[in-house]
Amino acid sequence: MIKGKKELGRWGEKKAEHYLTKKGHTIIAQNYRQKIGEIDIISLYHDIIVFTEVKTRQTKRFGPPSTAVNGSKQNKIKKLANYFLQENELFNYNIRFDVITISITEEKRVIKHFINAF
Repeated sequence: MIKGKKELGRWGEKKAEHYLTKKGHTIIAQNYRQKIGEIDIISLYHDIIVFTEVKTRQTKRFGPPSTAVNGSKQNKIKKLANYFLQENELFNYNIRFDVITISITEEKRVIKHFINAF
């Protein structure tokens, strides 16, 4: 088991990055930050800029990891995506919002990729 919330988050983001790269994504930014929050991974997949939120959990105490990406979190990610697109003058791309969840137990690690999650 991984100790510490930050370490768990970083570990999960690295696994998600590796997963996306294997699926054909080119990572263009990680941990993109503005005052209102952060986007974990921004990648290019064919002609689509993909904004990916990664949630990693070692316990089911707070429910499945996907429940942490609620409406409020989704709205923040959408605003951050707009900042990123404007800042980098990326106006001619389709965009998509994905969620990757990683559940860790003693026996296994399960990665789920929710494409176009919101």
